[in-house]
Order: sequence, then C-alpha cells, then structure tokens
Amino acid sequence: MIEQQSSVVSVDDAVERICAAAAVRKGLTVAKGRTARATVLAALRACNPYAAFDSAEHYTIADFVVLPDMEFVDAAYRRILRRRADPGGAQHFLTSLHEGVLSKIDVLGRLRYSAEGRGVGVPIKGLARAFAIAQIRCVWKGTLRRLAWRRRA
Repeated sequence: MIEQQSSVVSVDDAVERICAAAAVRKGLTVAKGRTARATVLAALRACNPYAAFDSAEHYTIADFVVLPDMEFVDAAYRRILRRRADPGGAQHFLTSLHEGVLSKIDVLGRLRYSAEGRGVGVPIKGLARAFAIAQIRCVWKGTLRRLAWRRRA
C-alpha cells in the first residue's frame, strides 16, 4: 500500500507557486530579493495600466489623472471610497469634467476630503496641496469676476 503524504500549503505559498510557474511560462526572470508574485504583477501592470489600482494601498495624483474621464471617475470612486460610483455621482463628475467646471484634481479632492473619503482615509501623495491650490484659484477667479462685474455696473 502506498502512503499518501498530507501536507498543508498556505494560500500565500500556493499563490507564490502559481506566480513562479506563470513567470517561467512568460519567460520572466525573478530578480534577487523579489518574489515571483511581485514580478508577475509588475509584468501585468506594464501591459495594463489599470492593473496598478488592484493592489495599491496608496496612490499619487498621476495614478489617476492619466486615465480617460470615464475610467478616471470609476477608479476615483473605487480606490478613494472603496466602492462603485453611484450613477448620479458619476454622471455629475463626468458632466463637470466635460464642461470644464471641475478639473480632475477637484474631483479627487472632493471625493478624498468628503466625510466618506476622510473615513476611508486612502493616502494620495500631493493631493492636499494640489487641491488647496485649486480651491484658492477658484476663489480668486470668483472674486475677480465679481470685481469686474461691479466695475461694469
């Protein structure tokens, strides 16, 4: 009779083995000190720029603004609020982007610094400063328009 060995494999070990096999099949070399999983994820990101959103814990503004408007709004909701966009909110931001009422920085800032966004707390490097500057510019533009209107009257 043949004895079967029972070995318990963790999920992480199984994923690492699968990634190692995928790396070999794709001809990828795993750099020293790097896992097969990281190598495969890097290769996937090189092929698909949207894949970077799947595993990041923090972002930069550039991770978002390079995306086309529809994908940008979807990614902003999914990654900042950790949920899908509600149809009304997505439509509002898309329309505002297309009409030039809001910039992508404005959309990111409004989502990130909303009550819900503050609760989730996803870090986006450089957003606080960029959003503050955008808000100051908006206030100054409004003030200048009001002053110009008063001079005409």
